[in-house]
Amino acid sequence: MHQTMKKKIGTILDEKLLASVKQRAAAEDRPLASLIEEAISDYLGRGPSAEDHLRALDKFVSHGGLLMREEIEEILNEDVLAS
Repeated sequence: MHQTMKKKIGTILDEKLLASVKQRAAAEDRPLASLIEEAISDYLGRGPSAEDHLRALDKFVSHGGLLMREEIEEILNEDVLAS
């Protein structure tokens, strides 16, 4: 039987958020750690959002370059449509 290695961490969360998460875990009759693991796993599985792409684009073009923002957006949109 393969057992996943676990690591204890410490963090600071908003009180109301933590209370809501604890309530949900109790309602689902599962450990708080399990719910948090699932949320993080789902978050990581989603990949970057359109907002993430635009932030990266803004950062890239803010340093100056040969292409204008509109040209880069057009290239990125073509790549998205092609995939």
